[in-house]
Amino acid sequence: MEKILEVKELVTGFRDISGGSIEILRKVNFSINKNQSLSLVGESGSGKTITARTIMGLLLENMYVKSGEVFLCGQDILRMGKGALRRIRGNRAGMIFQEPSSHLNPVFTAGSQVY
Repeated sequence: MEKILEVKELVTGFRDISGGSIEILRKVNFSINKNQSLSLVGESGSGKTITARTIMGLLLENMYVKSGEVFLCGQDILRMGKGALRRIRGNRAGMIFQEPSSHLNPVFTAGSQVY
């Protein structure tokens, strides 16, 4: 199967106000093959949004990727510059945030807006 997205040993952290750092994702691994979909499900605070933000290159200023790899169609997107990431977002990769009604058009089906 052709892998569309592959996340390997992803570790993401943030710097706190005291100058220390805390790992908030530890060794996240998953892959999505062509014609598959994946849902991230878990309790509030379990890291779903941070996982997606890390993959999309949308981390907050005090956050960083400590280690790991993220490949989109074979390209290591964690090593891409900001311009290259901007060209991918919305074109080849997208994210629906936690409040779908503010990001999806209710006139169209969710499936037609995702695919």
